[in-house]
Order: sequence, then C-alpha cells, then structure tokens
Amino acid sequence: PDDLAAQGRDDAQEASGAEWKQLQLFRRALRALALSIGRGMLTLGSLTPDLTEALPIPKIKLTGVVPPKGIQVSLDFEHEGIVRLVGSIGGVASLSEWPGFHNGVAAGLRVSIPRGGGAHRGDDVTRTWVAYNRPRKLNHTHAGFLMALGLQGYLAALAP
Repeated sequence: PDDLAAQGRDDAQEASGAEWKQLQLFRRALRALALSIGRGMLTLGSLTPDLTEALPIPKIKLTGVVPPKGIQVSLDFEHEGIVRLVGSIGGVASLSEWPGFHNGVAAGLRVSIPRGGGAHRGDDVTRTWVAYNRPRKLNHTHAGFLMALGLQGYLAALAP
C-alpha cells in the first residue's frame, strides 16, 4: 500500500480529511493503474508457460496507509470527490475496466513466442490451457489476456 503522508497538514485538517484521503489515494492510484502497461513492455516474451497451471495475473492494489496510526484506506471509486473529478474523462467505470484490461494484456504478453513462428506458431499453447485460464466470471482482465494471446498467434489453438 502507498503511504499517504500528509505534508503540511495539521491535525484539524486531518480530522476532516476523508475526502482528502480518497483524493490523495486516487492520485497515487493513477500511477498504479498505469504500471501494467510498462510491465507488459518490460516482460514481453519472458515466460514459458507451464501448461499444467494457470498463468498468474497480478492484482492491481488500490490501497494506502495513513500514518502515523497506519490506518489502511481502500480507494472508493464511488466517492463523490472522485466521481466529480473523473466525470469528464469517461466515468468511474472506465477507471477500473481499462486498467484491468491492460493488466490482462501485460500478463498475456509475458508468454514466450515459439522459435520459428510460421504455420506452427502457438502449437505449444493448447485449447485446454486457454480454457483452463478462463475465470468463473468473465472480466476485463481475461479479455486483455485473450487479446495478448491473439496478438502473439496463440489463439490458433482454439481453431477447430
């Protein structure tokens, strides 16, 4: 969790700072929401998947710690201050959906591309492995994961 240290704030301001905490956490969360794009570039093709296990997709952490008591605060996308801020940039739903999608793409891009490419590209990724990685409830992260597999030619395993 991020440290939401109050620089230049006194105790009176801190007591009424629920909105301040949410806005500070939101500001720091924007960075966390964008990290998956960089992770996708940095780890491109760096993992040979174990076809007996699901591919691990890291969670996006949206919590912070308020010192000195160490109170943990979770980002509330429905908080009125955040809704007011993001209303003009696509709404609150896009704040969690697109980063989740990009997180899935970053995880899928980690899968290594087989040497040689061509018609045999993606032979080591099977239909069973792709289905095994499907979550119980479909989400944006899984959609991004499938897109990354498709970009690398691995979805040929799904063709009949």
